[in-house]
Amino acid sequence: MVEKKNFRNIAVKTATSGFDAEMMGGVGEMPSEGTPVKDLPEPEQLQAADPNELKPFATRLPVWLIQKMQQHQYWNRESIMDTVINAVEVYLANNPDADKPLPAAVAAKKKSRKKRTAK
Repeated sequence: MVEKKNFRNIAVKTATSGFDAEMMGGVGEMPSEGTPVKDLPEPEQLQAADPNELKPFATRLPVWLIQKMQQHQYWNRESIMDTVINAVEVYLANNPDADKPLPAAVAAKKKSRKKRTAK
C-alpha cells in the first residue's frame, strides 16, 4: 500500500517565501475567515500617503516572463520587486495618461464601492 503524501508543510513554506513574502512584506497576517478586509485608501489619501509605502499587488504573468525575471534576479542580484518597479516606472514615464486624474464619475464609483470581506 502506498502512503499518502502530506504536502501541507510544503504549501505553507512556498506561499510565504520568495516573491509572495516580498510582495506582502510588512502587511501583517491574513484576516481570519469572516473578518472584513480593510478597505483600500481613498484616492485623496493615496496622494497624501508616503510615496515609498508598499502596498500588496498581485497579478498573473506569462511563464516566460517570470523565467526572465528570475534569471535577471540571479545574474544581476536585483530583487524581482525592484525589477518590476523599475520596469513599470519606465513604462509609465512614456505614457502621459498615467498622470491624468481619473474622471469624477470613475473616482466616485471607486469611492462608493462595497467593502470586501474575506471568504
